[in-house]
Amino acid sequence: MPVITEAAANPTEQARGALRELLTERPEFIDTKRNNIRDLIPFLEEEDGFPIWLGHFEGNLRNLTTIWAQVAKQLQENPPIQEVINVVPEIVSPIPEKKVTRKTTPTAKAKPLVEENRQIVVVQEQVPAVLEEQVIQAGRALAEQFAIVKHHEMALQQAARTIEEANEALALARQTYANSTTAYSNALEDLARLMANSLGTKATDFSKLMAKVSTATKA
Repeated sequence: MPVITEAAANPTEQARGALRELLTERPEFIDTKRNNIRDLIPFLEEEDGFPIWLGHFEGNLRNLTTIWAQVAKQLQENPPIQEVINVVPEIVSPIPEKKVTRKTTPTAKAKPLVEENRQIVVVQEQVPAVLEEQVIQAGRALAEQFAIVKHHEMALQQAARTIEEANEALALARQTYANSTTAYSNALEDLARLMANSLGTKATDFSKLMAKVSTATKA
C-alpha cells in the first residue's frame, strides 16, 4: 500500500486517504457491518511503524470508524476504475523433439516386475461347523453357570425360610412357657387360699410356705 506522507493534510484527511487506498486494495473491508475498525488498524500501519496521524485516533476510534464508513460508502457509490491491460500472448512454435534411440544391451532373463512384488497371504478360515460347535459349547457353559447360581439362590431362600420358621417356633414356645408358668402360679395361689380356709389357725404358716413355692416357680 502506498505510504501517506505526514505533511499531506490534517489527521482526518490522512485517515481518509489511507482508508481509501486500503479499501481499494482489500475490498472485503468495505462491508462495515461484518468487520471492525480494529481489524483494519494492522493494515493501516506503515512499513516504518505506527504512523503519526493514526495516533490521533488511538483514544477515539469512533471518529475513525465514522471516516471508514464514509469512505466505504463513497467507494460503493463510485467504485474506482481499474485499468485493464490487454496482454497479447506471444505465440511460440513448439520445437520438435529429437528422437533418441536407446541401445539396449542383452541381459539375463528378467523376471516380470509384477511377479517380484507379489506376496502370498495365507488366510485361515474356520469351517462353519467348528464355529457352530464353539457356540454350542459356550452356550452350555453359560447354562451350567446359570443353573449353579439359581441353585445357590434357592438354597439361600430355603435357609431364610427355615430361620424364619425357627424364630416363630421359639417365640411360640416362649409364650407357651410363660402362659404355663402363669397358670401354675395362679393354681398354687388358689390352692393356698383353699387350704388357708380349711386349716384355720395354721393358715398363716401354710401361706408362707406356698408363697415361697410360688416365688421359686416364677424365678
